[in-house]
Amino acid sequence: MSETPDRDELGGLARSIDALFANAQERRPSADPGPSPDDGMLHPAVRLVAELGQEREDDLRRELVAQLARMGNPAVDALASALANTDDRFARKVFLEAMIGLAPMSLPVVEEMMRDPRWFVVRNGAHILGELGGARSVELLMGPLASPEAKVRREAVFALAKIGGDDAAQLVFGLLDDPAATVRAAAVSAVGVLGVRRAVKPLMQLLEDEDDPDILLAALHGLGHLEDPAAVHAIEHHAVGSFLRRPPPDLRIAAYQALYRIGTPHARRILNRGVDDRDPEVKAEVRRLLGMARP
Repeated sequence: MSETPDRDELGGLARSIDALFANAQERRPSADPGPSPDDGMLHPAVRLVAELGQEREDDLRRELVAQLARMGNPAVDALASALANTDDRFARKVFLEAMIGLAPMSLPVVEEMMRDPRWFVVRNGAHILGELGGARSVELLMGPLASPEAKVRREAVFALAKIGGDDAAQLVFGLLDDPAATVRAAAVSAVGVLGVRRAVKPLMQLLEDEDDPDILLAALHGLGHLEDPAAVHAIEHHAVGSFLRRPPPDLRIAAYQALYRIGTPHARRILNRGVDDRDPEVKAEVRRLLGMARP
């Protein structure tokens, strides 16, 4: 599945405007029908959002967001509609930042996004919740963790890692055996960042069982964060390799970095042996870790 929604699902900013009017019509009391989409009267928020999605200057974007904040709920509706209907990566980033900046006013709309049938809308909502944080965000992210779309589950894991806390850690731990490698890698990184002590053994097992380089790299970083001496032997194999096979430099560097963080006497001995490694990248990093001058 592609990173962006299919063209049939996109109508650009024009469809965003139509969607905003449709939402406004549904929410408007019957006694005050207001302007219809055909009368050419756009809410000022729609035009500001259109301008925001194209503005490259940081100061001008901040001013546009400040103007949107003064407009209240119509601005949030316009942002959410534009975000759901853009395939422009720059505009998506800007709209996400604006939704985050308009919190807590934007939270009810973000909650609606989490119930949207379109996977990319839920993914966007998960990203926003990760920045907003709080117990409510953790609760709302439980649904995306069970999404059939791996991109949604992965974004939810990233969000929980940012939020932190025991509940987030418990949820992320449950994704260590996710069927998608990208989600497993995200979960492995997250349990390390969140300090999930019971993840040490599963991560050590991954070092033996996995052959996906991204997951191995995440496991080494995770074990380094957890700093458990029990992991030194498993990490050593990926630092020095064997006579017949040596891991690629990025994995070896990550292994040495993990050993440095753990810092047991045996870990230090392994590091000391790496100062004259035949690989120049690995040797340079080991020397940096030990505070030695470059050769």
